[in-house]
Amino acid sequence: MPRDPKFQTMSVNLPADLIQRVRTLGFHQDLSASSIVEQAVLKFFEHYSEEELAEKLRELGASLRRA
Repeated sequence: MPRDPKFQTMSVNLPADLIQRVRTLGFHQDLSASSIVEQAVLKFFEHYSEEELAEKLRELGASLRRA
């Protein structure tokens, strides 16, 4: 079955404890990990402008992870 062209794969590094929380939530609530992450990210973009989101993420310690 061909993939839906509206969706693409993105690989990200996350702390092991966060991955475990997402997987546990998905298991107990019958949700996929990708749908949990997708909806969480969408909510961020719905609630903040790009500038506000960048500022809040930096406050939380987000940065470029490549050298």
